[in-house]
Amino acid sequence: MAREYGLVWLQVGGAVARRFEAVPTPGLNRVLGLGIQEPATQEMVDELIAFYTGASPIEATALSVRRGGRGAAPVGSPPLDGVV
Repeated sequence: MAREYGLVWLQVGGAVARRFEAVPTPGLNRVLGLGIQEPATQEMVDELIAFYTGASPIEATALSVRRGGRGAAPVGSPPLDGVV
């Protein structure tokens, strides 16, 4: 199923970012757990923005709020073992 929907994921610190490349709904793409297990750093945010670049401008804009940009993103989602 993951291959069918083009699931790509990246672990950054204690966070997990997921991106569905074959699904046109950007709401499924998200970062879970950023800043929960350890403080989020600028480098982590930059790595996540790079991960979403090209996937959808919505996710990159949402993540840019951490850098003082405009946008909104769910924050504080706890990490889930076995997800992805």
